[in-house]
Parts: sequence; structure tokens; C-alpha cells
Amino acid sequence: MRKVLAVVAAVLSCGVTITMSSCSSSESQSTAASATSVRKQYPDFLNAATKATIAYRDTIRGLDPCGYLDQGAINRIGTPKYFGADSDFSRCTVSFSPPAGPLDIDKISVEMGGMRQPGWGTPHDVGGTTVRTSDSGEFCNAYISFDDHQDIAFRVFTKGSFMGRGPKVDMCPTTLEIATAAIPHLSERPLRAESQRAHMNSKLAKLDPCAVLGMVGQDHPNLAVMAGPDPWGCAFRLTRNDSSTTQRLRYLYSVDTHVTPLDDKQKATTIGGFSANEKPGPRYTQYADTCEISVSTDPQPPVPVKDRDLHTPERNINIIEVRVDGGGCDNARATAEELVRLYNQLPG
Repeated sequence: MRKVLAVVAAVLSCGVTITMSSCSSSESQSTAASATSVRKQYPDFLNAATKATIAYRDTIRGLDPCGYLDQGAINRIGTPKYFGADSDFSRCTVSFSPPAGPLDIDKISVEMGGMRQPGWGTPHDVGGTTVRTSDSGEFCNAYISFDDHQDIAFRVFTKGSFMGRGPKVDMCPTTLEIATAAIPHLSERPLRAESQRAHMNSKLAKLDPCAVLGMVGQDHPNLAVMAGPDPWGCAFRLTRNDSSTTQRLRYLYSVDTHVTPLDDKQKATTIGGFSANEKPGPRYTQYADTCEISVSTDPQPPVPVKDRDLHTPERNINIIEVRVDGGGCDNARATAEELVRLYNQLPG
């Protein structure tokens, strides 16, 4: 009987639906079958609305956000120093060095995954398409409807504009021009796999972060998934009304110091053969038992902070970030290990 229970436990832990035809006892077969026959694979155990969102995200994941920045509109401002991935996987950035044009523009970005905000900002009718702009005081935003689920956001920054350090310049006319030039591209489906922009064709970008629910979401009947239209992030609560069970996952193309300990509380480790950094403690929430783990999926390990000097610049890497509000780093590590396992199963 102990052997049967051990096998059943192993099956449950893997989330695999099978029958126990190999067991010698017909009673054990019946018990095991009834325990496992109701188990479903991801995303089949999610509710209908969440499954529909997951299916939509799957159609977006292969897209290249850079494809919605018009090259001609960029060239009219200046020659970019960089055009490609930046921070969240939903974003593409163009940077100018030195800043370009009379407005000293140093950065333009486009970002997918924004939830639409009806009535927000100043509307502009551009040939039947509504573009909404809003001056944040540090840069200007322009939003265009991408489809029935999300908007695309365009932003233009001027040199030193962050935190009010730059000149008070109205960036919205330029932002409106960038957004207007993007309108003809909205019907296109630019693919990451064919992208000519820096670091966009990333293996990590192909992985559905919500797929970890196939392991961590099993046996949680009150699971709540807050998966928005951005297919490169996932947030969920294992127990709907308990915010301490919240987990937030996202992918980053960012500096390698994310994966190197910055103080004695953080811990360098490895997950699935990749460099990782455990960051315990209440960094973002009210809960004491929180943890964030950052994993680099790049083969070259980052240089530890203590070994850096003026000749060791930061470099950008692909990062899996897992944040949990409860359960500590053991909880975060279990999720990170599953994401890395799924990543390693991807082709290429």
C-alpha cells in the first residue's frame, strides 16, 4: 500500500493524468483513478474567461513590438544609436546619443499590453483612427487601439526629462507624429523570429509564463489568474481571497546586476544550471515572508558586484523574475525552477 501511495503522490506532484493500471489491487486502481481522472492539463483546469485570455495571449506572443515603430518617422528625428529590446519584453526602445533634433529627444518607446482607458487623454482623429495623448510632465504618452483587448502605447522622452530635470518642452506633437506613422502598421503581424532589431528574437520570449500553473496551480480550486493582455508576464493568487498567495512573473531584458547580490541579505544561487539571485524580505508588499528571484537565461554568468570595477560595465541579459508575497524563497524557487524547466524544453 505504501508503494501505491508513493506512486500516486509522484503522479499528483507532476500533474499528470493517468490511471494506475499497474497496481495489483483493484481497490487501489479505483482509488487512484478517481483521484487522478479529474486532473487536467494547463490551461484546461482554468475557468472559461481565463482560458480565453490565455488563448489570446498565445496569438500575441510571437509579435515584435519594434514592428510598430515606423522607420521613416524615426529617421526624421535622427539616426538611432540603439533600436531594440529594453526592460519588459512588451517594450521596444529607440535611443539617440547625442540627443536628436531641436527638442533634444533621447528616447522613443513603444509598448504592447496596455489596458485601454476610455475617455483618457486628449483625443485626435487621424483619418478615422483615434489617438489619445497625455503630457505626463516628464514625457508624452500616445495610445492607439490595437484590437478589442489592448492599446499600444508610444512615448517620447527629452534629454534629462525624468523627474523634472529637463527643459519644459511639449513632447506631445512629436509623440502624435510617431503614433500617427504607426497606424498603417497596426494591421501587420511583425514577428520576433524575423525581427532585425537588437535582442528581440529571444528564446525566452516564446515561453508562456502562466504555464507554471500546470504545476503550481494544481489542487487550488480558488485559483485566481490576473493575466492581462501582455503575454510576457503573469500574475495569480493560489487562493483567490488571500493576497499573501500572490505570485508575479515577468521577463526582462535588463542589466545583469539583477542577478548578482547587492547586499548581505541577497543570495547568489543557481536554478537549472543558470545564475540566479534570491532577494528575501518585504521589498514590494506588506508581507514579511516575501521573496523575489531573478534568473539569467544567458549562458555567460554575470560578474559578481564585489568583483566589478570601472572596467566592468553592466551588460543586458534575459531574465526570469519571480516575486511571491508569501511562502518565502522556497515558494519562489519552486516556481522559478518550473519556469526554467519549461524554458529548457523549448526548441533551439
